[in-house]
Amino acid sequence: MSLSIKGYLLCLLVVVAMSCKNEQKSSEVKQDTLFQQDSPEYICMKWSQLLDSNKIEDAKSIATDSAKSWLDTYAKMLTSTKSDTVFTKTVFDTIYCKPIGDSCTCYYLIKIEGDLLKDSFQLVRVKGNWKMGVPPVVEEDIFLDQDEDSSKPSHQ
Repeated sequence: MSLSIKGYLLCLLVVVAMSCKNEQKSSEVKQDTLFQQDSPEYICMKWSQLLDSNKIEDAKSIATDSAKSWLDTYAKMLTSTKSDTVFTKTVFDTIYCKPIGDSCTCYYLIKIEGDLLKDSFQLVRVKGNWKMGVPPVVEEDIFLDQDEDSSKPSHQ
């Protein structure tokens, strides 16, 4: 009798494990198919998916010229990292896009190691298709590093 109980428990464990695996796959599919392929939200998710899997050339197909330049720099950085670097999958908790004419800002929350990170993407409509853009560097950002350096005493 104890053998049949062990067998039953083993079968139950396998069924539970399989159902959890199927549930995880369905949530991943839901995120990818939640938006139409021509929507800004879909482009943001696709961009993140391509970067997560280091498919830089594929990401260029949904990028503006400035974003392509950024991707080239990103690719160089990737080649200089150690081969044992672990990349995580971006999981969007929330995404909201606000198009105005041919530009769009998408605000999002992503989960990273249990913490929520809030940021935004800039998109531009090019020939009817949304493309991922990279905002220009604001001069204030350039001076942030210099402000930190200016707090150190200078030796003349």
